[in-house]
Amino acid sequence: MPKIDAFQGYRYNPEKVGDLSLVMAPPYDVIDPALQDKLYDKSPYNVVRIDLAKEENDLNRYSVSQHTYTTWKQKEILRQDEKPSIYLYFQTYSLPDGRRLTRRGFIARRRLETFAEGGVKPHEQTFPGPKADRLKLMQSTNASFSPIFALYPDPSQEAGAQLAQLSERKPDIEIRDEKGDEHRLWCIDDAAKIERLLGTVHDRPLLIADGHHRYETALAFAEEQKAKLGDRFTGKEPFNYVMMYICALEDPGLVVLPTHRVLAQKPEVNEEIFRGLVSKYAKIKTFPMSEVKAAIRFMEEEGEHEHVLGWVHAGQIEIMTFDVDKILESQSLNRLHFSIRDLDVTILHDLVMEELLGVAKGAQKEYGNILYIKEAVEAIQLAKEKNTYAFLMNATKLKQIQAVIAIGEKMPQKSTFFYPKPLTGLVFYDFA
Repeated sequence: MPKIDAFQGYRYNPEKVGDLSLVMAPPYDVIDPALQDKLYDKSPYNVVRIDLAKEENDLNRYSVSQHTYTTWKQKEILRQDEKPSIYLYFQTYSLPDGRRLTRRGFIARRRLETFAEGGVKPHEQTFPGPKADRLKLMQSTNASFSPIFALYPDPSQEAGAQLAQLSERKPDIEIRDEKGDEHRLWCIDDAAKIERLLGTVHDRPLLIADGHHRYETALAFAEEQKAKLGDRFTGKEPFNYVMMYICALEDPGLVVLPTHRVLAQKPEVNEEIFRGLVSKYAKIKTFPMSEVKAAIRFMEEEGEHEHVLGWVHAGQIEIMTFDVDKILESQSLNRLHFSIRDLDVTILHDLVMEELLGVAKGAQKEYGNILYIKEAVEAIQLAKEKNTYAFLMNATKLKQIQAVIAIGEKMPQKSTFFYPKPLTGLVFYDFA
């Protein structure tokens, strides 16, 4: 049985829903209540009404999702493709520095493997809460609505050349979102072309870039279904696979951005004592809040060769540049493998938070104690509103991610932010 395979996806019927840009949504984990309301208002067919539904009348949100999904299939709001297909998906987007890039990949289904089997590799820790939520949704709907984002090695761009050829015709879906990013999707149902592309990548290891919770959820769901079938289990059932958006590690449009941290509550530690503790390991340069851009630019420049964190508090930003030799004096860091110790997020969570601020690892992992924010300005503002600390981060480098994977370790939660996230709603994968 192939590891990567085509499938008959369900897609929105434009004749029923109209403008396809109005029915798409970002992944569930970046949707707050305000954005949820906005997406609900966009269209009665926005995918958020399934992927992150609201309670209605006496129905919990998972029952609402089940009812909505079933109804949309019955009324042909969603139609299943006639042939097994793969779906080329290209995203053209802008970065904060003004660069405009295109990331190229394709959506297919990947046979589930445990991480111990080695074909699919994680790089981040997960939380139990989101996995429980996604499992209830999967149990209710018997389907998957958002692809796992995975990366494969393609140093010679062998697969990339095929993607370029397959995308020469007009896309089946071409939409622009509110940020001005372009999303293009091609449905490829030519069996020979599919076999050629998948034959190129089928045995290559995959790194989960985004969607660790959903992948672990799919594993748990598959085990449940296998147990229910008992002797009738064949291994060919659709639930043995998960929908993935697959992109090359060497794709020119692949970018990693940082995720900043805001503590939900300010630690009860004297700031001068804390600063003194930090100064044993790092040089500190202070910027007033009026010079946020300069502070971030300084962080990025220092971060090219050094470990750097930005501490936001009391109306200022203190940039901490750590000495590689001095951090070895930390018991928290010295016991770690070099590849783990080489990460700014490790220095933050193990040295700064746990050892110096006294925020225990258990408390750090407890959902809600640390807020993960994508935009530095938003993190700074939130810290001010909550009268707490924010820590600004540089992006984790791809070579650091690969080094961690090579030793079979995982990074702290939210160590990477592969930008932009794939849209939810382009293709649905049904287990029926």
